[in-house]
This record gives sequence, C-alpha cells and structure tokens, in this order.
Amino acid sequence: MPSGKEEKNFRFKNRKGIIFLDEIPLKISFESISLFFGKFGSINKSFFLSITDYQEIRKRKIIGLIEYTNKIKAKKTAYFFKKLRTKFFGLHVKYLRNMHWENLKIKYSF
Repeated sequence: MPSGKEEKNFRFKNRKGIIFLDEIPLKISFESISLFFGKFGSINKSFFLSITDYQEIRKRKIIGLIEYTNKIKAKKTAYFFKKLRTKFFGLHVKYLRNMHWENLKIKYSF
C-alpha cells in the first residue's frame, strides 16, 4: 500500500490533460499535427473540426483538441507554444484546465 505522498504523486501523474488548438493553418494535415504534437508526449485522443465563416467563404479555420496521457506534458506543451505563438504559423495553443474528454464528448457529441 503506497504512502500518502506516493499515492498523491501516482494520482497526479496518471491524470490526462487536454490542449485546444485554434487557427490551425489549412495547409497542414491532421496526421502531421498529431505526429508533431506527439513529440511532446504520448497522445491519447485527438479531434479536429473545420469551421467555415458563411459571410466570407474564403475564411475557413480549423480547430482541434488533443488529449495527452499526462497532464504535466499537456501543460508544458501549451506553455511552450504560448511563448512561440508568433513563430509557429500563428497557431494558438491553450491548456484546458479542469476539462475531461467525457465533458467535451457530452457537450459537443462527437
């Protein structure tokens, strides 16, 4: 039976973290995004959605969600891209705090 401190570390390390990707460039494929973000930690699930602005047909943007198996890796990835936002295609990455994949699944039904 693990002690209190070991149990806390075990629970924290096994928590999953979700990052939100906004304004993904149209030229990048979903597979390449998953492979690229997989370098920062193991990915459990990913979801991408294309949104078209009906007022201006040429304005299309892609958003995505990536769930990492480790919460700490997700936070570090989001922090890293927050610093490099202007250098990496203008991609906005945000860590979704206190969000679980099941909550997103119920809300958006995907």
